[in-house]
Amino acid sequence: MKVKDNFILIKILDFCTKWHGDQKKKYTGEPYTVHLVDVANKYLEYNPRAIINVTAALLHDILEDTKCTEKDICDFLFGIVNPDENNEKLFLQEDIEYIVTIVQELTNQYTHKNYPEHNRKYRKILEAKRLWTISRPAQSIKYCDIIVNIRDIIDFDPEFARVYIPEKKYILQGMNKGNFDLYLETCHLIYVIGQELKEI
Repeated sequence: MKVKDNFILIKILDFCTKWHGDQKKKYTGEPYTVHLVDVANKYLEYNPRAIINVTAALLHDILEDTKCTEKDICDFLFGIVNPDENNEKLFLQEDIEYIVTIVQELTNQYTHKNYPEHNRKYRKILEAKRLWTISRPAQSIKYCDIIVNIRDIIDFDPEFARVYIPEKKYILQGMNKGNFDLYLETCHLIYVIGQELKEI
């Protein structure tokens, strides 16, 4: 299953599109929502029935990159109904709280804006250690985010990859509680790309 095949996920994507607006992917100029869909579809490869977690995957950058708030997410999700089931609510309150918690976990805390006194290297170390403590579903989504980002960076900015790959390798040392198969794929990709960079 893909995001485009599920009407719930299409609604979530429409919400993301509204908030991310005209944001573009850094290297390709595509709408930023392409990245969100790629992350969600990667998650669906391993968890095809986990709609709640895939919802979080689609929303994973919304608090960090837009002015959307936790309340905006809650109000939106609570308002989604199933027209085939007498407009029954699709998300229970506990589901919504769970989704928002995952999105919060996936929101970068150690940004330059929040910690201007620290350089990038130190902020990335602090953020990595934070990611080591987040929930299993959040770590699984983060693996997908890393996989998708690596592909773009290798294709369009191999010099930055020399910075990015070691940072992600450090994260993966402790962020190892998510989906095991996804973790292995991410580690393998990091290793292969690392070897390729040594040969350039």
